Amino acid sequence: MSGDLSQPALRTTALLVEHLVSNIAPRHGWASRYISLVVMYKCLGKCVPLDEVEGLIDSVVASGLSLERFQTTPPPPRNIGTSHDVHTGGRPRHVLDLDWAIELHVMGNPWDAVADALGVCRHTLYYHLERAGLSPERPAFTEMDDETLDEHVAEISLKHPLAGKSIVQGHPKVRGLHIPVARVQESLWRVDAIGVIVR
Repeated sequence: MSGDLSQPALRTTALLVEHLVSNIAPRHGWASRYISLVVMYKCLGKCVPLDEVEGLIDSVVASGLSLERFQTTPPPPRNIGTSHDVHTGGRPRHVLDLDWAIELHVMGNPWDAVADALGVCRHTLYYHLERAGLSPERPAFTEMDDETLDEHVAEISLKHPLAGKSIVQGHPKVRGLHIPVARVQESLWRVDAIGVIVR
């Protein structure tokens, strides 16, 4: 293939790049980068296979256009995670994904943040949890003696020597064990006091 700009596909690509350089790039401070691409396109088009140059420019143009779409599109509404039941009079009832809400809470998010993510207030979320027969409380702490806890913490400390109390506490959570932070920290002091001091 030659570097002739009269080919229809090549001309279209050149027009898109020129549009990007003249209209989109200056608004976002991209001008110098894309102008250098046009220069590269016109210079290298004669010595590099045109399909490679076209592919590069197409990907740059696609990236630029998707960025422009992202920046010009308004954000979604705040309560996108909720919907409403059929209206039968009065204020419409929210339909919340309670499984997702509980999963977010178990990950360590407070109920205020979970309610905010669902686009409702905390009291509404509590009401829906009560209606579904679910408890808004965190799971009860796992009964475990200090020796067993020390064994778990020692195993984690050996595998992850630079892990602090938060990471060490996360490992038992994955196994379904819910242990207070203070107990994990005390166990770390018993098992790996030097590591605690170093961290």
